[in-house]
Amino acid sequence: MSIQGYVDELELIKQEIRRNNAQNRRLRDRLKKLEATISTYLEAKQTSGVKYKSKHSGSDKALILERKERRPRKSSKEKQNDVETFLRTLGVDDPVETYHQLIELQKGNPIVHNQIKIKNLK
Repeated sequence: MSIQGYVDELELIKQEIRRNNAQNRRLRDRLKKLEATISTYLEAKQTSGVKYKSKHSGSDKALILERKERRPRKSSKEKQNDVETFLRTLGVDDPVETYHQLIELQKGNPIVHNQIKIKNLK
């Protein structure tokens, strides 16, 4: 295969990945809406679950409403403030510098790699 063929395939794959990401985003949004609707239905019926027959597989299924604890993500600024406050309570002299050193320790060693960029020419 020629280099032109490789470049064309590269562009097609990148385009397909973008399309798949957009499709998955729409599907995740629809999933959240459906789960919210089903959850609202189960709460209105004041039941923790219902039994139904699936149209796709033909087998019996159960919908069960579970309450789970979920922790939302903190922003990087909130994380930094919390760690610095914790380091202060431990009696660290310079919590800001200690925090930055801690972050640097968590990073891996840099690895050099080649990246292909495609630019449109006029």
